Amino acid sequence: MNLEISQRSDFESRLTYLGGALSSDILETRKKYIDLERFFIDATLFMNYDARVTQAFLNWLTRYGVILCPSKIRRLLQENSFDPAVLRAFLSILIENDPRPKRWDILKRKAKKGEGLLFSQLPVPKESNPHF
Repeated sequence: MNLEISQRSDFESRLTYLGGALSSDILETRKKYIDLERFFIDATLFMNYDARVTQAFLNWLTRYGVILCPSKIRRLLQENSFDPAVLRAFLSILIENDPRPKRWDILKRKAKKGEGLLFSQLPVPKESNPHF
């Protein structure tokens, strides 16, 4: 369990360092290289435990997702764990906010439609986000 908490803390630090609106200890993060595409893939695993982290990442994705490289993400998906249902939701956000939405088509086969609500452990907002 401590490893999981440590991984969450590391993810939050990276999100803060990369512009996410969270308060977190980013001193250690500044010393490391952060691969944006790997960070994106890791995010699929850390969206179901804290509503503020989820919202901060979604804001980050909307703002900075356009700089991600779909072909590099596709390559990294073969080597790393990820949640395909969350990936599908992220892709719909990327497609909606990218002036070149077709470039994300190479990732659609890796994404799967989830059953039920994503992030079911988080409080349900009054208005649901159509991506999820």
